[in-house]
Amino acid sequence: VILKPAPPARRCAAELVRAFHDAGIPEDLVALAPLEDGEVSRHLVTHKDVDRVVLTGSYDTARLFRSWKPDMHLLGETSGKNAIIVTPSADPDIAVRDAVYSAFAHAGQKCSASSLLVLVSSAGKSERIARQLVDATASLRVRLPLSLDSQMGPVVVPDDEKAVRGLTTLGVGEHWVLKPRYLGDGLWTPGIRAGVVPGSEFHLTEYFAPVIGVMRVDTLEEAIEAVNAVDYGLTSGLQTLDAAELAVWLDSIQAGNIYVNRGITGAIVRRQPFGGWKRSAIGSTTKAGGPSYLLGLGDIEPADGQDVKELEGQGTAALDPRVASLCDAVSGQLGEADLA
Repeated sequence: VILKPAPPARRCAAELVRAFHDAGIPEDLVALAPLEDGEVSRHLVTHKDVDRVVLTGSYDTARLFRSWKPDMHLLGETSGKNAIIVTPSADPDIAVRDAVYSAFAHAGQKCSASSLLVLVSSAGKSERIARQLVDATASLRVRLPLSLDSQMGPVVVPDDEKAVRGLTTLGVGEHWVLKPRYLGDGLWTPGIRAGVVPGSEFHLTEYFAPVIGVMRVDTLEEAIEAVNAVDYGLTSGLQTLDAAELAVWLDSIQAGNIYVNRGITGAIVRRQPFGGWKRSAIGSTTKAGGPSYLLGLGDIEPADGQDVKELEGQGTAALDPRVASLCDAVSGQLGEADLA
């Protein structure tokens, strides 16, 4: 394994690799390549001896890699433009708490962070929700990580053009409910913009920045349509205490990880494997942290000395019971050759 971190994350990657080596993993099995982005990095990811490239990054980076080597075996966890829908039947306290944490706990830079809050019907007119959302956001302590009471730290790349645009430039009909301010050292105060409408730039664009946009719609179906209109499908949340609304949402939302009455960041290994749909996933899309993830990192071949043709039509009686149960489960969907 060669770990090539993004340039801003080189120190973190070095500590991670050191932890592997300290734990006894041979140094030549896990190597650190703290390279600048450029020709050397391109040579690394396109080299004929590199079987697979596992990318956590933007969709644009994944597309760039594929343009370099169209047949690259690429496993990509890419971008997300994630939303939380709040219906009139939601608990306002829980909805605001989860929305604020999901939007700002990592300065809006997590791929799973929420940057869109869709308020349905009377939830969009609720003074209680509006007041609590502003108060909870404005009271966050924005400080460097050296301050142990910090609740929101700096952005990784303070001069990122797209992030700065999201923090400073309003779309048509939008207004600041809480305007972000730059404090220096990469620190931005969190922002809330209202008046976001379907199809606008802020509705459809991912910003790695501490800013959330508020959209108001009349029905849950409109809210789901607005969330699904985005090219990405990584995480999505619903705040409701109505089982019928939950059923409608579960049946139609387009996201790889979905959360009900809780924040939409923080998937847990082996309990909720993490991965997305649409432009949020490239490649085989097996979810990270799940039991099938390792299958995407290897190749399956017939055992030595076994002719697959001989197995066709034999049935499963002679197989290991664990294999037989798997074959029986898929036998209705596969032809003889694939089953063998």
